[in-house]
Amino acid sequence: MEKRNPTMKHAATRTGPILLVEDNIVNKTVKATLERTLGLPVHIAETVAGALELLRQRGPFAVIIVDIMMQPADFPGEAAADPLEAGYQLARNIRAGKIDASLTPSDVPILFYTGVASTSLIKDIKNGFGEDNVFLKPCSPEVLLRRIREIFRARPLARATARTTAACCDQT
Repeated sequence: MEKRNPTMKHAATRTGPILLVEDNIVNKTVKATLERTLGLPVHIAETVAGALELLRQRGPFAVIIVDIMMQPADFPGEAAADPLEAGYQLARNIRAGKIDASLTPSDVPILFYTGVASTSLIKDIKNGFGEDNVFLKPCSPEVLLRRIREIFRARPLARATARTTAACCDQT
């Protein structure tokens, strides 16, 4: 039987660990649902600073799910974000390539899962990150799950491990 590096398995299938940046304990049930259904590890960061630390320690992630309203972190050359937009600031920094690309590629899918945000901010996020990537609480974890499966299905699969990804992503 062939030995595989778990990280390489995820890279080959273009699926892999998920980072959930969420500070509300009630909404962390999303973690359990995603892990149980996808069979992939989900790491939780309760702050933007915690997310940066997890990106350094455990990155890269296949998908990042971020709450918009979070405790802000310091980004070099930027003013501190308003706590109502700190998750958005994290996403903008990732997309702009300001986070080490070996830890997090700038094109990593970022989903926003939030309960508090202004209409204009939601519009900006949808324009910058895609209409299908913004979810307003309360929202069932299954809705996020469907979007993650769409993302995984859209990525090219390695022939040797296509069965693994198909098993996780073909459920409805």
